[in-house]
Amino acid sequence: TIHGIHITSNLQKRLQRKMCIKDKPNVTKLTELKRLFFSYNEQITVSGLELTNNKKLEYFYLLGGKISTLDISQNTKLEQFYLYKNLVEEIDFTKNPELIVLVVAENKLKSADLSQNGKLETLNLYNNVLSELDLGYNSALTFIVINDNRLTILNLRNGNNENFNYMD
Repeated sequence: TIHGIHITSNLQKRLQRKMCIKDKPNVTKLTELKRLFFSYNEQITVSGLELTNNKKLEYFYLLGGKISTLDISQNTKLEQFYLYKNLVEEIDFTKNPELIVLVVAENKLKSADLSQNGKLETLNLYNNVLSELDLGYNSALTFIVINDNRLTILNLRNGNNENFNYMD
């Protein structure tokens, strides 16, 4: 049983030959997968990555793909989610109540409903196009990076602001 996959750009061509990856990585049959890490994988394009069968996924990291959509609604055990340098405009986090770390940096994210993410401790939404952000339900937050957005409305009243260690 495979519990984790780590694919970087160095391994990508070798894996394409050995695993016959022609389009995008297919992890749908890896139902026991808990950790998934992709770094600068050009095979992950606008059509996204199919994660709906990976219901045990706890850790997801994608740096430098070219995706614009990603459905994580079936990944209810996700604790850490990192999505750097992609084209994502929307992601539904309301079905991910176990999230502790959420990083969606350098994307095109327009909104983020974090009302169901009460365990969230680390939030990095750096360099997106957010205009509003409500962190009123996130009393466990200690680390927040939300700079380089278009924020006009920001609610930080979560009843536990003295826990903030870092905010940018």
